[in-house]
Amino acid sequence: MMSPNPDFPHKVLSFPYRTWTLEVTESRVDGEVVYSVWGNYEIGSAIAVPRASSRGQAIRRGKRYVDQRLNPEGRGYQF
Repeated sequence: MMSPNPDFPHKVLSFPYRTWTLEVTESRVDGEVVYSVWGNYEIGSAIAVPRASSRGQAIRRGKRYVDQRLNPEGRGYQF
């Protein structure tokens, strides 16, 4: 059964980081505010952080996600 009042994430912050654009979203889950981060890059996007308890934690984990996917020499993406 579908929820009669679905909660859609709301984008609260978007910023460039290295060659990506990170978008922080905010939503409510069981009455608790949670944050997630979408990472957009030149050929697509990925959910970098599915759930974080604070905006700061979400941003730190989103940046770490991008850092882990880029080669140290910056020659491309690692997936």
